[in-house]
Amino acid sequence: MRYHWNDEACEFASAYILRDADKLDGLGEIGLERSRIYKGDNLAEFFMDIRLRYEWIYHIKTDTAKRLFAEHHLGEPFETERAKILNAAIEPVEL
Repeated sequence: MRYHWNDEACEFASAYILRDADKLDGLGEIGLERSRIYKGDNLAEFFMDIRLRYEWIYHIKTDTAKRLFAEHHLGEPFETERAKILNAAIEPVEL
């Protein structure tokens, strides 16, 4: 479907339904593992990919996708990994 990837292309239900399905497929433990496989060698790229997936969550449109996201806790793996990366970057500062 043309432009199904574009979060602003909401004129056709088939576009945003497919877009939501793609987002759900890229979230959860499986989505995090895919991200780790493709971006994990580069921490900056991996972290940016995690941030991109947070944007996906904001743009989930259908009630069904929102329900599935919540029921299956699809955001939790990304939240955990994000916190782990950020905590590892904290260095003590002496004042």
